[in-house]
Amino acid sequence: MPAGESLRFRVAGEPRGRIHTQSRAIQRSRCPACKSEHLAATDPKTPNLRECGTCGKIFYALLTVSAPDGSSEQYTWLGLVQTTALAAVNQYGWKKAEAGAVSLHLEFIMHRPKGLYWKGPHAEPRHWKLPDRDNLEKGFCDACKGILWRDDSQIAEGSTSKRYAHPGEQTGVVVVIANLGEWMEDEQFMPEPEEARQEALLL
Repeated sequence: MPAGESLRFRVAGEPRGRIHTQSRAIQRSRCPACKSEHLAATDPKTPNLRECGTCGKIFYALLTVSAPDGSSEQYTWLGLVQTTALAAVNQYGWKKAEAGAVSLHLEFIMHRPKGLYWKGPHAEPRHWKLPDRDNLEKGFCDACKGILWRDDSQIAEGSTSKRYAHPGEQTGVVVVIANLGEWMEDEQFMPEPEEARQEALLL
């Protein structure tokens, strides 16, 4: 996608934050080498060590594993983000930014609680409760990685805001992304020709 090209689209749904990874410890019931269940403690002072009665391997009985820990609402929202981003890419001809910088502007429109009535132009428009603004942004960027850009590190400029929905307004996020291109140092700082430099010195 050439530098300067931009894409604007809207994702309708209930915005949710990123899905975090949860680590937990599980107890080994088999030897990791021979898969035998004949295990025995090796030393009372180190209760987490086990010795396999079949192959003699000594190993830690506790194993730490990491897995995504997200709610169904989070998976639903991030799935909507990916589906809508893909549809916008196909509709408007946006090509994934494989290199160079991009700018990203996100406006999250959050559900307005019944207790927070819209009372004219001075009602509270700002959303200052969970989910956090940075979690909303990170969740969106994680979902769009590989669709709008190659890697999140390419996002060099932008802004993220969140507000309550106006009466009758659909919740979701308004997205504006622009391709800033690669920094062509050789073109940005072209040395002046010798003749031009000499003329400048004479002025």
